[in-house]
Amino acid sequence: MNKRNTYLFILYLLVAVVFASCTNNEKDKLHEKIKEQILLHEKEVTQIDSLKILEIDSLTRYGYIKVILEQLEYMEYDFYTTLNTDFDLSDSAYTELEIMLTEVQDLIDLYRGKTEENTDNETFFCYFVETEVWSSGEAQIYYYLISKDFKILDDPFDQVIE
Repeated sequence: MNKRNTYLFILYLLVAVVFASCTNNEKDKLHEKIKEQILLHEKEVTQIDSLKILEIDSLTRYGYIKVILEQLEYMEYDFYTTLNTDFDLSDSAYTELEIMLTEVQDLIDLYRGKTEENTDNETFFCYFVETEVWSSGEAQIYYYLISKDFKILDDPFDQVIE
């Protein structure tokens, strides 16, 4: 390797190290901002011993609707399974579950239509954050949807495109 190639290689390494340092610093700031918001949000409800961010994904509106749709499909499955396997349900509980199942199925149809109509799969909409929360000596995994301005989306169904 001649001197010029050596200098170029060293310059390349220096640029790579500086870039990686900046990227990690931005990532650390994002993690801290999100942790701060989650702790503020949960302080009224739960005493958190520690919180660790496991993963942060960026969602577009399209991706957001797909996440909501997936949650509704899980609810539909749970309601349907309960209706067909829990023979100890009272008549009123059975009727209430039937109504809830119908409402969930209607929402699924609505949001499937939204995903077909919505082609914006490029613009950032919110963060999907997976956390490990320790409380009272036990760890649990929690998921949060957090807006661009770092607000927790408490009722994710409010955010779906009208």
